[in-house]
Amino acid sequence: MSPLRVAVLGGSRFIGRAIVESLLRRGHRLMTVNRGVTPVNDLPGVERVGADRSDPDAFGAALKRIEADWVVDVTAYCAEDTQNAVKALRGRLQGFVHISSVSVFQWPFPSPVSEEWPLETDPSNHYGFHKAQCERVLYDSPRFPWTILRLPAVFGPHDPHSRERYLVGNLLEGRPIMVPQDPFLCQNVFVRDAAEAVCRLIECARRPAGVYNAGGPAFTLEDYVERLGRLVGCNPFMIRATSQTLGDQIDSGRLPYFFEGDLVMDAARLKNETGLRMGRFLDRDLSLTVDWILKNPEPTSWWGLPWERSAARRPFA
Repeated sequence: MSPLRVAVLGGSRFIGRAIVESLLRRGHRLMTVNRGVTPVNDLPGVERVGADRSDPDAFGAALKRIEADWVVDVTAYCAEDTQNAVKALRGRLQGFVHISSVSVFQWPFPSPVSEEWPLETDPSNHYGFHKAQCERVLYDSPRFPWTILRLPAVFGPHDPHSRERYLVGNLLEGRPIMVPQDPFLCQNVFVRDAAEAVCRLIECARRPAGVYNAGGPAFTLEDYVERLGRLVGCNPFMIRATSQTLGDQIDSGRLPYFFEGDLVMDAARLKNETGLRMGRFLDRDLSLTVDWILKNPEPTSWWGLPWERSAARRPFA
């Protein structure tokens, strides 16, 4: 197909950068729109537009000046973000891809959950509620050519909040890893598969609007930890627990992939319409991720139990 002009809102870190790299490899013309805080000097041919999303007027003005066939929005986290983008870009695009999350679904939900399940209405689920509000803005914009891609947890090299870094650190230091009392199923997706999904949705666009779940094969946390253990040559030390037994002072949400219920999306629509099968090379993808983690030791600043977390403490060296 002929090269497209694609603007990525974000585009300098992890998922956004992977999308930029994938589109570049396919010959498209790329532009990033972000604050410019993270230097990106190794992607020649990418046009860069400096704009701070925390200043809606200036950000909207920047969007009105860009020329693009498609826009991929990686950095919309509240309704105002999406409203501003729609207002600035209406009538000027072939398509708009909003990167969303499994967190938008109202809990509890069936597993696997389809695209049609109701969206979160509880503001106490701050992230999921506000990402759902972004989606609602698009639903209320029928003449705007939107597409929504919902992702589970994303892993891979260059992840600034890597769940795998925490798990690998515990494995290498012999620290226990908490797993749910029952072997619940969860799901993630390799960052390059997520980027490939965006590319295919753009290149295989069959309709102006659609919602797509994405995700690799389901797994239990125990199986995942054992797979990581084989990669680093360690026998895992796992302890079964529940949120109740962990205690009121411990946020089980800070334990990677620790869910008390199955958390899997039905990604059949994406596969059927684009031909993309995610997670076919999980061992390779995890190996690439672990290699990057071992070569780039960094503090684990978010994941973990209270006594494990320290912004200054490196989990391994």
